Amino acid sequence: MSKRYLVLIFLLSSIILWAQNLRTEGKNIVDGNGNEILLKGMGLGGWMLQEGYMMQSSDVAGTQH
Repeated sequence: MSKRYLVLIFLLSSIILWAQNLRTEGKNIVDGNGNEILLKGMGLGGWMLQEGYMMQSSDVAGTQH
């Protein structure tokens, strides 16, 4: 992932958390009232990786990594 995307993700995450008035207290994330918040998400790791079998190019180029 390029540095531009990492910076963009960081900035967007910071803006979203600030807009929702979330902050950290030790290892916990809390809202404006001090209630602990549990953030949930879905991992999309590797979803844009083109495997050799997808493009039938395994004899020419290996898998991406």
